[in-house]
Amino acid sequence: MRYLRNKSGVEILFFLLIFWIFFLELVDAVGVSGIYTNENYLEMRLGETKEVIFILQNNEGEGDIKLRANISEGQDIVEIIGNKEYVVPADSLNVSVKLNISIPADSKEKEYQIKIDFEPMPLEIPVGGMVQIELGISREFKVKIIREEKTKVELLKNNWIWIILGILVIVAVVVIVKLILENRETPIEGVNEG
Repeated sequence: MRYLRNKSGVEILFFLLIFWIFFLELVDAVGVSGIYTNENYLEMRLGETKEVIFILQNNEGEGDIKLRANISEGQDIVEIIGNKEYVVPADSLNVSVKLNISIPADSKEKEYQIKIDFEPMPLEIPVGGMVQIELGISREFKVKIIREEKTKVELLKNNWIWIILGILVIVAVVVIVKLILENRETPIEGVNEG
């Protein structure tokens, strides 16, 4: 604590910190992109399953990066398709991460929060090479559940039932009217005409 009291020591520490912040590159341009976010959420229905793709990128990177994908939120509805470890080559924009999302048919939830973490893993370090300091990245998005009382297929089935019932009612009315008209044309015995 004695060096903090010395004004010149504090200034040196401050300038070293500033120098370290401006000249030390901790982060490569690694990222994950995709259509869905917390604002642009995925909409799904009960019992529905969808495949969602995210893209890992290594823009302006000095070397390949190896990442391991882990689902930290939403494990009950999301699974990673295939391998969970990805090597993202330098200057690449196209390493796909495929997710399978399945909403239970009896789900009571209105929405799910999904979070996928990508943690860096060591690659082979060449002899005499520098050790890279890499930070993990994550991707979050929401899945909103759309609840419909009846689907379009159910409505079409119900429409066909009503159409068939309507036709049967019309046929029944026509038959009844025809029988009534035929009975009117035949004279009733004992009734005087005229």
